[in-house]
Amino acid sequence: MGQPGNPVGGMSESMGQPPIVLVSSLIEKYWHSHRRVRSQTWPLSFGQVTKAAVFEGNHEVILTLWYSYPVPDEPHPIPAEFQKEFLSIDEAQRWADALCDKDIPVHVNPANSWKSELWDSDLETIVMAATSQ
Repeated sequence: MGQPGNPVGGMSESMGQPPIVLVSSLIEKYWHSHRRVRSQTWPLSFGQVTKAAVFEGNHEVILTLWYSYPVPDEPHPIPAEFQKEFLSIDEAQRWADALCDKDIPVHVNPANSWKSELWDSDLETIVMAATSQ
């Protein structure tokens, strides 16, 4: 498994990251894809981003959006959270600035209205519109 100068558990030569980070990233991408496929038939609601924050870790930059959305069977909007990984803090901050306090499309699970999904492609359209002005 390990090569001379690159022991098992050491840094990956191709990415400069520990192998566990690479495996974790692959699992996260798979799970994100699975969630998107699952939510393709869910009804669309419109919610609002109430807060956006960017966090910088050792090997990642994460945008976290807190949002809420109304559903007919609940007296108050349902709070939720969305996270997206970025390669640069500038790009993540651009998304945070563009989405904070904005109305957003929310895909709501018809079997459980407390479960929802935001799609990167939906959010990217809002970001592009906001940053092109």
